[in-house]
Amino acid sequence: MGLKAAQKNLFPLRSIDDVVRLFTAELNREEPDLVLLSLVLGFVEHFLAVNRVIPTNVPELSFQSRPAPDPPGGLTYFPVVDLSIIAALYARFTAQIRGAVDLSLYPREGGVSSRELVKKVSDVIWNSLSRSYFKDRAHIQSLFSFITGTKLDSSGVAFAVVGACQALGLRDVHLALSEDHAWVVFGPNGEQTAEVTWHGKGNEDRRGQTSWLYLKGSYMRCDRKMEVAFMVCAINPTIDMHTDSLELLQLQQVRPGTLPQLAPDSGSWPCGALIPGPVGPQVWLPAPWGPRSGSQPRGAPRSGFWPYGVPSLAPGPVGPPDQAFGLMGSQVWLPALWGPQ
Repeated sequence: MGLKAAQKNLFPLRSIDDVVRLFTAELNREEPDLVLLSLVLGFVEHFLAVNRVIPTNVPELSFQSRPAPDPPGGLTYFPVVDLSIIAALYARFTAQIRGAVDLSLYPREGGVSSRELVKKVSDVIWNSLSRSYFKDRAHIQSLFSFITGTKLDSSGVAFAVVGACQALGLRDVHLALSEDHAWVVFGPNGEQTAEVTWHGKGNEDRRGQTSWLYLKGSYMRCDRKMEVAFMVCAINPTIDMHTDSLELLQLQQVRPGTLPQLAPDSGSWPCGALIPGPVGPQVWLPAPWGPRSGSQPRGAPRSGFWPYGVPSLAPGPVGPPDQAFGLMGSQVWLPALWGPQ
């Protein structure tokens, strides 16, 4: 499985709009290509936030200049994502995975993956990483970082396993997320779980084992489009301690859209706002999909992340406030600790 003609026709990508166009095309497919999208995002992030020096000795690399909003008369440069570069990285990743995993040794009964097969794929990713590096550093969450630097953070390893499984045609393997950890689910209806990365500060190896019970079993089971949203949310626009990349913030906001941290829409939920009044052990979050006239509730954030705060803990349970942020309308409130039990 290589890049399709329809995908190749979208290159080169010379602007944020071109990248968004690629993501839109992939999201309109039944199976968005996670490997392609992660390589593109990693390439753009690398040259906008990690290495901002324009190379003059690499003929394959070029930058598109545009007028900068600040300062007036200045220029901003966007790294042109050329097909030859992405195709080479794509071929290298898929060849590495397919060359190391012999699917004939792992029968897929009922068309679903076995735990041994998922463990084998995670072994390939794990054993390809550098032996010693700072695993909490920025900008090592994409497959571009994996291919060019053999470095990934914890959630990046889990995502790489899912991308590798997709490259092998294992469509039942998906990403699973809790508040601070990532693993994979597979099997009929995603009933099986498997650890594929480390957890916390340690490097303990539990790969292949059933995951711990996170969030009472109410963790996020991703489909392909949610996995695309995850990689966009994982974009790190930080250039240094004091500067962020405006282009990466714009990309993160546009497609598929995360918290409106760059330029909030009029009437959207204010970032960092607190629900007035005491909040008990059962914290309540506004559900932006509540019943209301129109296709989308007023004030619903782009990303679906629900703003909340815990200014104090009252001794008893507290129900949802009558008004919050002045944007309640007829929205539905759900307890933050809601679970299947």
